[in-house]
Order: sequence, then C-alpha cells, then structure tokens
Amino acid sequence: MSESVKHQRRRCSGARHHRAIESGAPGVGLTFRSGASLLGMLILALSATTGAASFDCAKASSLVERAVCADPELSHLDDTMAKSYQRAMADTPNANALRAQQRSWLKEVRNACRDVACLTTAYAERIAALRGNNQGSADTHRQVVLGRCHMDTCWWWRIEGLEPVGTDRKGRLMKVAVRTTFEEYAEHQREGSRGYPDMPARHAKWSETRAVFLFCSTKRPTFIEYDDTRKKFSAIVPFGNDGVPWGATQGAASLYDIVCNGNRPAAYDIAPGLEGEEVLLDRPADILRLAH
Repeated sequence: MSESVKHQRRRCSGARHHRAIESGAPGVGLTFRSGASLLGMLILALSATTGAASFDCAKASSLVERAVCADPELSHLDDTMAKSYQRAMADTPNANALRAQQRSWLKEVRNACRDVACLTTAYAERIAALRGNNQGSADTHRQVVLGRCHMDTCWWWRIEGLEPVGTDRKGRLMKVAVRTTFEEYAEHQREGSRGYPDMPARHAKWSETRAVFLFCSTKRPTFIEYDDTRKKFSAIVPFGNDGVPWGATQGAASLYDIVCNGNRPAAYDIAPGLEGEEVLLDRPADILRLAH
C-alpha cells in the first residue's frame, strides 16, 4: 500500500481558434466500428442541419466535424468545450503548452473516434480537463486541499505545480508536485472549535515537495505514487462509480477531484473489479497501456 494511502488510514474557442488548432482529421474513406457510427451521422447531416456553435457547419470538412454538426448533443458539447478552452487560455500562465495540448487532443483523441459514444466521452473528458485548468492556473497552483480528518488527526495537500505527461483516448496523465502537512487535535479542541478545521494553521510545517501522478479518466481514474518499500509505483482507483471514496483513499480522491475535475461533480464508468484496485507499475506512464 502506498505512502498516502497508509497515512489516510492513521476529473477551441470560436471558428478562428477551433480551426487554427485542428489537424489530422480523418477522411471519409475509413471504416467504422459498432455503435452509432460517424458514417450514419454523416448521412443524417446531409438531410438535416443542426449546427455546432464553435465552427461554421457549412464549412465542415472532416467526418468528425460533420458528425458534430448533425447531432445536437455533440454540437452542445463542442460549444461547451470551445468556451472552456477560451477560459482556460485566459487563465493559464503557459498558453503555448495548453495550445499544444489542445492540438494533441484534437488529433489523437477526438479525431480518432469512430462512433458517437467515443466522441461524447472524448468531449466530456476534455471539458473536465479544461475546467480543471490543468496547466497550473492561479486557482490550482499552491492550492491547499484537505486530505482527510480522522480520529485526532487532519492532513492536507498543497499543490506546488502541475505538468501534463501524456494523453490518449481514455484519459490524460498529470504529474502533480505536492507537499503535505498534518495536525493533531485533542477531543476537547474539536468540540471547542465545532469540529475539524478546513485549513491547516498558519504556522503549519510542510513536507518536502514530491511528485504524485493522476490519470484523469472516466473509466479508470487513478492516483499514482512511488512506493519506497516495493520500489514500484502504486496505482489505485480511489473511488467507485458514484465518486465516493473509501476512508483509506479519501485523500487521494480529494486531490483527484481538484486537479482532474476542478472540484466539480463527475460521472464515472469504472468496470467492475477496478474500484479500489491497486496495481504496481514500473513507471507512471504504464497506466496509459493498462487503461485500454
């Protein structure tokens, strides 16, 4: 069991931006998988006009764009994603990195989809990523996050930095630089202050900065950190489909919610058997292989 889990026991803007960052769109000659295929959506697009708000559907050039234009839900998701991208670009201190990440998402994730279900998931996860502003905005950088309060102890994370490591159709891997602190409270202190505090004391002593990793995904949301005893990276899914963590994984889930979901409610599609599962990895990026 990893260090944090042991300690706890004691989720394009407008036509100009959207087209400027798009590349690698699939052609119309591809074959399609089962489900609501993009080919079917293209046929629908020829007989009905819906209109995606983030780009001009009359100029839609790729099969994916035409599918988005033909489906009201996808159109809405595309518009929401574009607005989220605009806000994230305004907030991030590293616009070039975010722009590159958006290009990568369009080429490797969205444009790789072959059916509507895939597109819906891709948009939902990208919106969550942009709303979480995972490029290190002022809202997240140096943010203090309550890990867990239990018995006579509370502990907290402090986010020192965020760095995208990799992305694919299933999610994105984030490296998070963190520090931690804990405080003990006697029973009379808890009663006198009407419960546990939300924040640590001003004079709190913080640990040295270390790196943990989060795989932001609806299908395999994962917290990853190095286990010194086993000389491996411990990767654990800290909650179930309802988004509720167990006591021992509450701290990991709290950090995940802030970084991956922007502290907003999120829906998951975790396969049976993965909830609470721990696996050992040689390196954090191996989670991208396991997620398929």
